[in-house]
Amino acid sequence: RDSLNQEAREGLKRMGDEAVRQGLEAAAAHEAATRLDDALDALDRLDLVRVRAQALRVPLPVPADYPERRKALYHRAVEGALAQARQALAERRWAGALQPLDRARERYHPTVDQGAAVDSLRWEAEWGWAAEAMDTGEFRLAFTHATSAAEIYRDGADILVNISASPFHERKR
Repeated sequence: RDSLNQEAREGLKRMGDEAVRQGLEAAAAHEAATRLDDALDALDRLDLVRVRAQALRVPLPVPADYPERRKALYHRAVEGALAQARQALAERRWAGALQPLDRARERYHPTVDQGAAVDSLRWEAEWGWAAEAMDTGEFRLAFTHATSAAEIYRDGADILVNISASPFHERKR
């Protein structure tokens, strides 16, 4: 029985090492093609294989620089989402700005500074959408987005600074 378990572990190790190799290659290919979501998905699958193998006491090593490479990929993904949001804001596409920001917050593990940038741009999108809705008489929509903007800075300390600095603060008369 012990030899059977050992043989099964050795087989899992061989297959797991191959899965790690393929996962790293897939992530690198996706990253090179700037498909960062696909690259992160490949790394997530690789990590899942590693966790499951480790649960069976079969470690599957990765290159020593793997944690740094993974962190850098997340960093690039957040920066890309911020750039997409800034472009959408410049074009006054509020939903188009919020989508990459939500993805960055939920999926990419932003750093503290990146998280602050995500919040700031989310606030601009919500506030801009609220201001535009007020101008068009869509008061319920305006209330919804103004409330969402207020929720971003629940303590209220930064909200006045953001309102006065917002390009959407100056309302049309």
